[in-house]
Amino acid sequence: MNSSTPTPTKAVPVLGEPLPLDEHACSVALPSWADVVGYEEGDVNVSSKLLCGYPRFVYHNYCVKLMEYAIEQYQIENT
Repeated sequence: MNSSTPTPTKAVPVLGEPLPLDEHACSVALPSWADVVGYEEGDVNVSSKLLCGYPRFVYHNYCVKLMEYAIEQYQIENT
Protein backbone atom coordinates (compact mmCIF):
# COMPACT_ATOMS: atom_id res chain seq x y z
CA MET A 1 0.00 0.00 0.00
CA ASN A 2 1.21 3.46 -0.71
CA SER A 3 0.65 6.44 1.57
CA SER A 4 -2.40 7.62 -0.39
CA THR A 5 -4.26 4.32 0.05
CA PRO A 6 -6.39 4.33 3.19
CA THR A 7 -5.70 1.55 5.65
CA PRO A 8 -8.79 -0.57 6.17
CA THR A 9 -10.03 -0.51 9.73
CA LYS A 10 -12.40 -2.80 11.51
CA ALA A 11 -15.03 -1.22 13.67
CA VAL A 12 -15.29 -2.74 17.12
CA PRO A 13 -18.69 -4.42 17.32
CA VAL A 14 -21.17 -3.12 19.87
CA LEU A 15 -21.94 -5.34 22.87
CA GLY A 16 -24.94 -7.53 22.09
CA GLU A 17 -25.04 -6.73 18.37
CA PRO A 18 -26.00 -9.71 16.18
CA LEU A 19 -23.18 -11.41 14.26
CA PRO A 20 -23.70 -11.40 11.34
CA LEU A 21 -25.98 -8.40 11.27
CA ASP A 22 -29.06 -10.42 10.26
CA GLU A 23 -32.51 -10.93 11.76
CA HIS A 24 -31.85 -14.68 12.10
CA ALA A 25 -28.38 -14.43 13.63
CA CYS A 26 -27.83 -16.41 16.81
CA SER A 27 -24.38 -15.12 17.71
CA VAL A 28 -23.71 -11.82 19.42
CA ALA A 29 -20.75 -9.53 19.89
CA LEU A 30 -18.96 -9.75 23.21
CA PRO A 31 -16.16 -7.35 22.31
CA SER A 32 -14.19 -7.41 25.55
CA TRP A 33 -13.05 -10.10 27.95
CA ALA A 34 -15.09 -8.36 30.66
CA ASP A 35 -18.20 -8.81 28.46
CA VAL A 36 -17.48 -12.54 28.11
CA VAL A 37 -17.00 -12.92 31.87
CA GLY A 38 -20.12 -10.85 32.54
CA TYR A 39 -22.14 -13.03 30.18
CA GLU A 40 -20.93 -16.23 31.82
CA GLU A 41 -21.64 -14.86 35.30
CA GLY A 42 -25.14 -13.68 34.34
CA ASP A 43 -24.40 -9.97 34.72
CA VAL A 44 -27.62 -8.13 33.85
CA ASN A 45 -25.54 -5.23 32.47
CA VAL A 46 -24.35 -7.62 29.76
CA SER A 47 -27.37 -9.90 29.26
CA SER A 48 -29.80 -6.98 28.95
CA LYS A 49 -27.89 -5.75 25.90
CA LEU A 50 -28.06 -9.00 23.94
CA LEU A 51 -30.25 -8.43 20.89
CA CYS A 52 -30.32 -12.12 20.02
CA GLY A 53 -28.73 -15.36 21.06
CA TYR A 54 -28.58 -19.09 20.69
CA PRO A 55 -32.20 -20.35 20.71
CA ARG A 56 -31.54 -22.62 23.67
CA PHE A 57 -30.80 -19.58 25.84
CA VAL A 58 -32.54 -16.59 24.22
CA TYR A 59 -35.99 -16.42 22.62
CA HIS A 60 -35.97 -15.07 19.07
CA ASN A 61 -37.70 -11.69 18.80
CA TYR A 62 -40.37 -13.17 16.52
CA CYS A 63 -41.19 -15.81 19.16
CA VAL A 64 -41.43 -13.13 21.87
CA LYS A 65 -43.86 -11.14 19.72
CA LEU A 66 -45.92 -14.26 19.04
CA MET A 67 -46.06 -15.12 22.75
CA GLU A 68 -47.10 -11.54 23.61
CA TYR A 69 -49.83 -11.68 20.96
CA ALA A 70 -51.13 -15.04 22.21
CA ILE A 71 -51.16 -13.84 25.84
CA GLU A 72 -53.11 -10.74 24.86
CA GLN A 73 -55.41 -12.48 22.35
CA TYR A 74 -56.35 -15.37 24.64
CA GLN A 75 -56.16 -13.35 27.89
CA ILE A 76 -53.63 -15.73 29.42
CA GLU A 77 -52.63 -14.79 32.94
CA ASN A 78 -49.21 -15.37 34.42
CA THR A 79 -49.72 -17.83 37.28
